[in-house]
Amino acid sequence: MDGADSSPTDVKALLIAAFRLSIVETSSIPGDIPSLIRHAYSRQFGETVPSDRDLEISYSPIHAATISEVLADIPPLAPSAQVLLDRARSILTDGPPLSMNVELEDGEELPIALHTLLQGTLWAVFIEAGASPVVEDDTATNTHPKVEPDICLWFLCKKFFFTNQTACLDGQVETFPDAPSYTQYSGRAFLRQSFNGVSFFHRIRIPPIVEYFCTDGLVRILSTAHGIYSHGHTISGRLGGLESLRPRNPARVAFSQCPAVIQCEARLPPWKKHLLVKQVVFSDNRTFILTRAGMLMAGNNGKWHDGGNVRDVDYFSPVPLPDGFVPDHAYFDDTGLAIVTSGSNQMISGPNRDGQLGLGHCDQMTGFVKLPFLVDRVICCPDFNIFISLGQVLFAGRVSELIAQSGLLPGHSKNDLCLTPAPLTFPAPPAMIWCRHGRLYWVEEGEAGPTHLQTAAGDWLAVGVGPDGAAVAVGHGAGSCAEFTSVSGP
Repeated sequence: MDGADSSPTDVKALLIAAFRLSIVETSSIPGDIPSLIRHAYSRQFGETVPSDRDLEISYSPIHAATISEVLADIPPLAPSAQVLLDRARSILTDGPPLSMNVELEDGEELPIALHTLLQGTLWAVFIEAGASPVVEDDTATNTHPKVEPDICLWFLCKKFFFTNQTACLDGQVETFPDAPSYTQYSGRAFLRQSFNGVSFFHRIRIPPIVEYFCTDGLVRILSTAHGIYSHGHTISGRLGGLESLRPRNPARVAFSQCPAVIQCEARLPPWKKHLLVKQVVFSDNRTFILTRAGMLMAGNNGKWHDGGNVRDVDYFSPVPLPDGFVPDHAYFDDTGLAIVTSGSNQMISGPNRDGQLGLGHCDQMTGFVKLPFLVDRVICCPDFNIFISLGQVLFAGRVSELIAQSGLLPGHSKNDLCLTPAPLTFPAPPAMIWCRHGRLYWVEEGEAGPTHLQTAAGDWLAVGVGPDGAAVAVGHGAGSCAEFTSVSGP
């Protein structure tokens, strides 16, 4: 049809017919062709497409085999409307533009568009724009106000939704009862805060994060490609600085008291500074950082680990260890017990009033000493410790009444001090053990693995030692089974 011979009424009728056909014919075609035609109509005539009732009154239906034939009969429109109509024709002939799984020809490049950004960049843009990092509705368990505009942005195209799902799998989303929730993906981190009842995320503006260490949501050590940063409340000097009641902004950890660490960090490539840190452990009011140049500590109550310098450490300072002993891994318990491992060598320190370190004495510890036996895992109690060593369960410390009555520790009575680790003699080999309030529970090992009883409600029943010293079955909720410590395996 020639545009010069077309009246506005004819063009309206053609656009309306195309709109009505598109609703039926393109319902299974991605690209939302009806919306493109509807907006083209609005831009051309400055009004909305009439409703079905108005169409029956004002316009006679146009009979056509397909929507493509109707679109071909529409004469050129105003440029702002024509661009939408051309897009609808392109979708019908070539298919819609895809946001992902696009096959490129040799020499062809992705278009410059939001959906072609790297996933980490795209995720950060959306979180900064107010999108929730989690698509699932968590209002039943989330104590924070709802994030606006919630999750709508993730559904604009498949690439956006795929980015969200990947970030949920590979990133971190953590919520603490008394601290802002935290989300991180692809080296970028955000904290959620509330203002006037509106919850939003703000970016933690530091170099790309490689590894994140946190406890209780209040204290964070962030290992970045350009250095080690601390962030949060400087409670008890745990972040290596003067104590303050206000949260501290992200700050580079200077290690001013650790010349060996400074030299080690300086030798690393400019964007590989994260290789300095092996492990970060938070214990009570202390923070320990294991580096390539040794172990550091900040905070207070470090009397068992600081070599006799009983003081509060306001800045990260080296923990005295033998020359050449650089820990690969450390375990710290809130009771104060600490075990550091370097290769096949281990050292231990902590409270030893009842000989619970298994060193053969009750002397007070002021630093680490070599462990005379290998420890795979440890269960700490106020007066004694239970060590898992090469499949054996060893006891050291003050013998409790229940342990004495059980007969698990032959030759020892209540309140005896077991200074040298002694094996507990179980009726059958235990697979897992759990100790609480001086009582010891275990699950026996069967031919097909750990034997246990499980009710229809999912409760675990483990063999235990009752108040009279006799073996009893003790029930625990399904969630509490994680508190059991494995006796065998790595």
